[in-house]
Amino acid sequence: MCRSSCGFGPWIAIRWAVRRHRCPECFSNDLPGTNFGPVGQFYRKSDSTWVRRYRCRDCGAGFSDATIQTCYRQKKRHKNLMVRRLLCSGVSQRRCAKILHLNRKTVVKKFLLLALEAEFLVKSFNLAKPKAHTIEFDDLETFEHSKMKPLSVTLAVEAGSRRILGVEVSRMAANGPLAEKSREKYGRRVDERRLGRKRLFEWLQYVVTDRVVIKSDDNPYYPADIQKHFPDSLHLIGVDSGFGDGVG
Repeated sequence: MCRSSCGFGPWIAIRWAVRRHRCPECFSNDLPGTNFGPVGQFYRKSDSTWVRRYRCRDCGAGFSDATIQTCYRQKKRHKNLMVRRLLCSGVSQRRCAKILHLNRKTVVKKFLLLALEAEFLVKSFNLAKPKAHTIEFDDLETFEHSKMKPLSVTLAVEAGSRRILGVEVSRMAANGPLAEKSREKYGRRVDERRLGRKRLFEWLQYVVTDRVVIKSDDNPYYPADIQKHFPDSLHLIGVDSGFGDGVG
């Protein structure tokens, strides 16, 4: 098995098939695919591990224990754990590549894979927990590459425990003194904040109760979106002021 943070992501269906003695190729085609056996092994230099191979007698497909790992075909899988620790510690991708003697494109690919793993882990964790009765959500603004390319991060947490329930990142148009410069240099940016809230609320419907209490600030766009996705909820406005008014 891979010694880094593997086992989650795009290969979940294949992992499910192999662990239940099913050929991943036949499994994907809804065929029996249970008649396969070992056909040797190979040595993986990246983490000094012997990996067993298999051959399906029904369709002739070949696969191995490595097929079920998210770091399948990676040559630097032993660097995954350090890449995650450095990126989570605020180290830039360029500096991470220099510290670990990796190509910058390799760090980008690992970052994208680790992001998928983290998303899968958070969603699996929340689905295994009881549904939340009270949540809080808000938008924070950051930027990509330049302050003239702002982003909006919509985050929802369970009230009290602060358990992260979901997060979405959306592009938004620049405002203030940089708005005109942003349009001149990068063109008009589409405001995707409402779409981001839509994606977040659609996911939250799986992890919150029908009569959930939702706390937020007095953003004028929130009530309509909340009423659309959570018609039976109670929307409390004014997180910082003690949740004085109730809407919804």
